[in-house]
Amino acid sequence: MPVTSFRQVISIRPRLSIIIRAAILSQLKMSTITDTFLRRDSEFIRYRSSMIGDIAKLCAKEWLERQGFEVTDWDDVRMNWRSSRKKFDLEVNKCKIEIASSIEAIDELARNVALTQVLQNKSIIQPVRKTEKDLVLQIYFVSDVHPDVYLMGWCRWGDMPPYKTIRYIAGHPRDFWLIPFSSPEAHPPIDLVSFLRTYST
Repeated sequence: MPVTSFRQVISIRPRLSIIIRAAILSQLKMSTITDTFLRRDSEFIRYRSSMIGDIAKLCAKEWLERQGFEVTDWDDVRMNWRSSRKKFDLEVNKCKIEIASSIEAIDELARNVALTQVLQNKSIIQPVRKTEKDLVLQIYFVSDVHPDVYLMGWCRWGDMPPYKTIRYIAGHPRDFWLIPFSSPEAHPPIDLVSFLRTYST
């Protein structure tokens, strides 16, 4: 079921405790945060990018817990803070979830129109090099200083297209899998609840 309406998007305003937790986690992982796409990012930019990802993950975790799930966060069970390898971001009923987070300018004065434009023009996106999980949950931020995050949609890893899309990041070609939100392989966030309740490996 494609995601076509802003009414299917779930908006979350992170609590202060989530922001603090994300800041601590990103600090612990600083030695393993790589230079994203070889852009020669500064240490501060890489830290900020990691923190944004951790806020997205923790918001998703809290939302899933409110749906009644027991959620495992990889950062709560990892044995080594010096390794960037991870089996999942979150795990529910043995379903390994990858959290993908992106920043998109969304005018809060016309939020519903802006969210609709994102759904019409953007995709669930994953670098091909990522370790395979069971599904990908795509989250968007308005900006790296705006508090609200948006759970936009998700797809099963097995529904990733067989072809790759090349995008140039800072002049470097990178391979991605893209599933448009308008694709039948994309699903609204609320459908994740029933999927996880019946999930079996």
